[in-house]
Amino acid sequence: MKKFILNLLIYFPVLIIIVAVNYFVDPGHRYARKNYEYTIVKMLDMGHVANVDDNFNDRRFKLFLAEHRAKSSVDILILGSSRTKLISEKLFPGKTCLNLSIGSADMVDEAGLYQACLRNQIQIKQVILLVDPDYFSEKNGGLSENTLEYDFHEYQQASRGRISSETLSTPQYRDMTFLKRIEDFFGMLDYKMNILSPSYFQETIRYLFFKKRLSLYNTGLYDNPGNTIHVDGSLSYNEKYRNQTQKEIDRLAMQYRNKIWEDYGCLSQQRIEELERLIDYIERNGSEVLIFNSCYHPYTYKRLTTLEKYKFVKKAMDFIPEFAAAHRLQTIGTFDPAKSHCDETDFYDAMHMSAPGIEKIVSSFTEKSDTVAD
Repeated sequence: MKKFILNLLIYFPVLIIIVAVNYFVDPGHRYARKNYEYTIVKMLDMGHVANVDDNFNDRRFKLFLAEHRAKSSVDILILGSSRTKLISEKLFPGKTCLNLSIGSADMVDEAGLYQACLRNQIQIKQVILLVDPDYFSEKNGGLSENTLEYDFHEYQQASRGRISSETLSTPQYRDMTFLKRIEDFFGMLDYKMNILSPSYFQETIRYLFFKKRLSLYNTGLYDNPGNTIHVDGSLSYNEKYRNQTQKEIDRLAMQYRNKIWEDYGCLSQQRIEELERLIDYIERNGSEVLIFNSCYHPYTYKRLTTLEKYKFVKKAMDFIPEFAAAHRLQTIGTFDPAKSHCDETDFYDAMHMSAPGIEKIVSSFTEKSDTVAD
C-alpha cells in the first residue's frame, strides 16, 4: 500500500503536467473552444486565409469544406496528397475548382472524400485524381485515421452496387446519418484522448519552444509569410519553405527516404482493382477522370529508376501511364522531370513540386488539350 501511495505521489504530478501542457499549448488544436478547422472553412467565405498552422487536422478540414460547399457545382475536383495541394483555379482560367487534397493521402482517402462530395450533392464535371506509385504497394492501403471512415464505408457500399448514389441524397437516407453523428462523437472522443498522450506531449514541447503561434487572418494576397489556404481549398506554402536555397532543396532530395519504397514487394493486383473500381464509380456518377502524375526531384527520380531495391517503384511508375492509356484516361504530368521539362529549380524538396513547377506541367497539358471542364 505504501508503495502504491508513493508511486501515486510520484506519477500523479507528472500526469497533471502532461495534461496541462497538452491542453493549454495544444499544437494540434484539439481542445480549442472554437473548432480550428471549421473556423478556416467559415473564413474562406471572405477570402484566402493566411497563417494556417502545420498541425491542424487536414482530413477534418476538407470534410468540413465539402459539407460547407453542399449543393454547389464545380468544374474540377482535385483529389490527392500534398503533391496536388498547389493545384488551384489560377491554373484553369474561367473554371471553378475545389481542391480536397490531404497530406499523406492514399486511394482510400480519395474515395472517401469523393463520396463526401456525393453525400453533399456537389455537382462535378471533372476529377483530377493523383495516382502515385505508393498506391500499389501491398504495405499501403487502409485509412490512417477514422475521420473519413463513414464516407469510405459509404463509398464501398455504393461502388459495389449495394446502395445507389441517388439513394444517398434522399431524405430517408439522410435521416440515417444519425449513425454518422454517433460515429463522429466517438471519433472526436478518441481524437481528444490525446490529452494523456506522451507523444502528443513531445510534439507540444517542440511546438512550445520552436514555433510561434500566429492568428489566422483573411487576405487578398495569394502568397503570404505564413501558410495560406485559398478559397478553392488549394494551398500556398509559407515564405520560409518557398524561399529555401537550391542547395537546401537538393540536399533534401538526396537524403529523402520513404519506408513504403524501401518495403515495396510487388504491385498489388488488389490495389489495381481498387483503382479501377474508384475510376469506374466516378465515371458512373457523371464525371470525367484525369490522372495526375507529379514529378519527383531529378535526384530522387534517378535513385528510384536506377537502384535495384526500388525496382517495383519504377515498375509502378511505368505501369500508371499504361493503365491510363488502357482505360482511355488523359494524364497530366509525368514522374520523370525531364519529360515534363522540369529541373531542380521546380521543386521544394524530393516529393513536392514548387508552384511554378506545378504550373508548368498543368499549362503544358491545357495548351495541348481543350477538354478541361468544357
